[in-house]
Amino acid sequence: MKRLSVIHSIPERLETEIEKHLHKIEALRQSTLAQAFSGWIAARKPDDEHSSVLPERIKTEWEERSRTGIIPRKHSCVAVAA
Repeated sequence: MKRLSVIHSIPERLETEIEKHLHKIEALRQSTLAQAFSGWIAARKPDDEHSSVLPERIKTEWEERSRTGIIPRKHSCVAVAA
């Protein structure tokens, strides 16, 4: 009878272990995504800018273009006569 109860407890222990590891996997996935989007996953060259700098650089470029009157159009479709 004792052996039977041990056999029945194995799936429960396995389920507990699997759930624990699934939680760890999800935490690692979230951490990996956070690091990837913050620019820390890929190998970086010394002259590469950090991803947090890009939005400010884009804003500065757009401000400069609006001052000079050179603002790109959203769509650059050109009608072609047939």
